[in-house]
Amino acid sequence: MNKFLFAAALIVSGLLVGCNQLTQYTITEQEINQSLAKHNNFSKDIGLPGVADAHIVLTNLTSQIGREEPNKVTLTGDANLDMNSLFGSQKATMKLKLKALPVFDKEKGAIFLKEMEVVDATVQPKKCKR
Repeated sequence: MNKFLFAAALIVSGLLVGCNQLTQYTITEQEINQSLAKHNNFSKDIGLPGVADAHIVLTNLTSQIGREEPNKVTLTGDANLDMNSLFGSQKATMKLKLKALPVFDKEKGAIFLKEMEVVDATVQPKKCKR
């Protein structure tokens, strides 16, 4: 009886350890940077048309995983802004450095960045910076 329980426990623990490998996913910094390069010139329109809106184009995005802070992703890149409001239109370019926590959503099969914060931003022309 003891041999049977020992064998059953060994099989169950083997299955649990084997299944644990299926719940882990590893992605490299190089894979993320390759994906970001494929989506270079990502653009987005935001705002209320006619009141205030902006067209943003992100370029030269790169990532660093855990180099500056464990379990955090640092993104750097450029943003070109074309802003329109009731007060007129303005263009600006920004060099951005962002930090965020990567979270894997297994239902969507995607990694999302949460708790994003701007670490550094350089804006040209200077009069756009607040």
